[in-house]
Amino acid sequence: MGAKVNASRLSVEFKIQTIRASRKSPSPVRSHICGQIDFLGIELDASRNAETEAVTSTPTSRTTVRVSRTDEERMIARSVRRGLVHDEVR
Repeated sequence: MGAKVNASRLSVEFKIQTIRASRKSPSPVRSHICGQIDFLGIELDASRNAETEAVTSTPTSRTTVRVSRTDEERMIARSVRRGLVHDEVR
């Protein structure tokens, strides 16, 4: 059994979650964070970033930057509910 790694097809995926305060002005937060990790080949499109498009990177960026919305309150409530239900089962 063998494995081949084709460096041209290497893909890295990671998620950056920002605090709720960034909802009011998300584009400067994204811009700052992506500027700190630009060695990954990230190029942000300023207008896409300002408009909070689904993809905020440039078409020529080596790394695609995607924006996904989350509802923190709902996620916290679900987590607490799961914990409570789990405790009732015990």
